[in-house]
Amino acid sequence: MEFRGSLMEFKDSLMEFKGSLMEFRGSLMKLKDSLMEFRGSLMELKDSLMEFRGSLMKLKDSLMEFRDSLMEFRGSLSRETKKFTVIAIAPIAEHIVEK
Repeated sequence: MEFRGSLMEFKDSLMEFKGSLMEFRGSLMKLKDSLMEFRGSLMELKDSLMEFRGSLMKLKDSLMEFRDSLMEFRGSLSRETKKFTVIAIAPIAEHIVEK
């Protein structure tokens, strides 16, 4: 009888252990789901960062074009300033030379 009681206790312990394992398995499944969700979020973040990088590259190209336009404008201003200086000073210089 005592053996049978011990056997029943052992069976109860095994059932309890099985329940604990099932709980642990459930926790692992939840963890797996959370990790998969996190992975999805990371992939979305990566895609967003790649898009942002593309936008930055376009902005950089636009700024380089703008800089080139400004440099060209600066050069043309310099040429026009020299022309203006010659045109403005020439009559004064002639007047000084005549005197």
